[in-house]
This record gives sequence, C-alpha cells and structure tokens, in this order.
Amino acid sequence: MRAKGIPPHIMKLFEAVTKREAVRLASKMGSPKDELTQLIFNSARTWLPHRLRVREFHPAHHETFRRHFRAIGKARPGPATPEMVKAMRKMHAIFEERKRVHAHMFERGAKWHCFFFDMTT
Repeated sequence: MRAKGIPPHIMKLFEAVTKREAVRLASKMGSPKDELTQLIFNSARTWLPHRLRVREFHPAHHETFRRHFRAIGKARPGPATPEMVKAMRKMHAIFEERKRVHAHMFERGAKWHCFFFDMTT
C-alpha cells in the first residue's frame, strides 16, 4: 500500500480550481474505495493531514429500543419467546433503517477537501 502512494489523479483532483473540473476528474476515478484507502493510508506521510468524522442517525421510533433488549438478556436455551422474537426484529430494523455518514477531510493550510459517503441500506 505504501509503495503505491497516493494515486496521481487524486492529486490532480486536489489541485482542481473549479467544481466543474473536480467533478470531471472524480468521474474518471476507477475503484474509489481502493483509491480512498490508499489516500488515507499515505496521507500521514505527505502534506495532507487527515481527519475522520462519523455520524450515525436513527429514526425517532427506535428511541424506545432498550425495553425490547431486556428480553435478550433473559434469553435461555430453547425456543425463542415472543418477547425475544420482537427484540430481534427490532434490532434488525435498527440496523436496516440507520444511516451512517463518513466524512474524510484533508487540509492544507486554508484549503481543504472532503470525501463523504453514507452507509444506508
């Protein structure tokens, strides 16, 4: 990973002056996941300090989930109780309906760049 360094087209993306130019360069990216990984891994060795921010959002109707999870703590071997089934469905729904947003920020003096994506299902 270290030997590959930061992909040259990402360095060009950082040098883009206009949004139009940045969009054009970003559309030519190959495998963004691998390239973003290379950028993050190698940014510490360059002029690009990296910061990560992650936020997770849950729908309001999942705020009362704690009472459902008490049933999980009381679980015993054997057939699942109706409370256990309800708790497992609720847990599954929380993971299905949550939204995670990741923002990777790179800065160089007054100039900064942000790559962000969400992990919705």
